[in-house]
Amino acid sequence: MPAGPPSPHLPAARPHSGRINRVVLAFAVRVAVCFVVALTRVPASTSARATGDYAGPACPSSALRRASTLTAVPSVTDYALARRAVLRDYRSGALTRLDVCDAHPELVRAAQNIGVGMNDQCPVCGESNLRLVKYVYGDKLKQANGRAITNNAELMKLGASCDEFACYDVEVCLDCKWNHLRRQSLHGRLHAS
Repeated sequence: MPAGPPSPHLPAARPHSGRINRVVLAFAVRVAVCFVVALTRVPASTSARATGDYAGPACPSSALRRASTLTAVPSVTDYALARRAVLRDYRSGALTRLDVCDAHPELVRAAQNIGVGMNDQCPVCGESNLRLVKYVYGDKLKQANGRAITNNAELMKLGASCDEFACYDVEVCLDCKWNHLRRQSLHGRLHAS
């Protein structure tokens, strides 16, 4: 198929030499290697950097500065904004009561039997029969994966025996079947503080 006329909106294509492409590729590889080395190679003590005994990788010092300013991922995610958005949509009529009060029977059963009573009122029906249920999920939890947790001691015991897992706090109303995820938190040896 013959090529049409060049587009007035795009610049005309220039032939590139293979040398330019190799130079760009070599630079990109060097930058990537610098970041990987800077992130993985840390001296045994931070005083080695202060005294100048640690030369670091053969990368610009800006790569080392960026590696030392990395922050940890937050271990708690709050879903209050999502909850407020659902309630706003329910009150405006965009969602029906059947849309928001749809708790699974297993979730309601867990809330009845092991859920912790909350001092809040249900945002849909106004009753004070609101319960909090905690579930844990993690690849290394084995039999405990997907299980409802009854108390904080059980959560701490799992945290001491596993590297990482997530705990989900779900609020459930036993009267109207309202349910919503309240927060998600990461636990385990990697997140111990």
